[in-house]
Amino acid sequence: AGTVRLEAQDTAGRWLLVDSVAIGPDGRATFNRTGLPPAVDANGVVELRYSSGTLESVAGLLPHKEAIELRLEEASLNGQALGAANRTLRLRPGERISGRLRFGYSAYWAAAAVVLTSVSTWEPPESGYTSVVAVATPMERGVLRPSINLAGPREPGRYHLVFAFAAETDGKWIASGTNWLVGEPIWGDGNDLAGIGEAELARAAEEGRIWREWQFAGWREPVVLALTAVQVVVE
Repeated sequence: AGTVRLEAQDTAGRWLLVDSVAIGPDGRATFNRTGLPPAVDANGVVELRYSSGTLESVAGLLPHKEAIELRLEEASLNGQALGAANRTLRLRPGERISGRLRFGYSAYWAAAAVVLTSVSTWEPPESGYTSVVAVATPMERGVLRPSINLAGPREPGRYHLVFAFAAETDGKWIASGTNWLVGEPIWGDGNDLAGIGEAELARAAEEGRIWREWQFAGWREPVVLALTAVQVVVE
């Protein structure tokens, strides 16, 4: 029945793998033991090319998981103009936060429920999150334009309104750092998003993503999380 040949090459022209498998009785060729090496070129894009005998070859681009990102492009919150160069929102104690934001994003998932979630660091982790909007994937250089209306901090201080997405079905999973297959979000185990640190926020502002510990069913491991934030100053 013949074979199908798979070749993978990064955009620097380096060959990552070459493999061939036989075409099965159902006319399909399954590469179920083929994996890419962990290190690819800086932008993380891999070209896959399939060929078989006299058939015309088929090629496509596979983004690396680290290609996901979320960036604040502009926002109008409480009459204040924010953007990449000015991420600070100033409020009075108890003032609500309302307005519209514009995010640029990229995401690689081809078949997953993905939701943009906001996390208010001044609220308890178990209740201080909101599922803002569904995220269409896969997408490169997409745009999200959500509106928000939520309670602001009641006491003077410096806080953050964090926005993030991952391949999870609801905001509670992202806010708790728990995979949905666990069954219930796990809070207070050290990876709640409300406890994010300044170093991680600085990295997210630069790269549009961070690596963060995630709880799966029976194990934990770092995952890449698309993330950006607005600093909220109450005085």
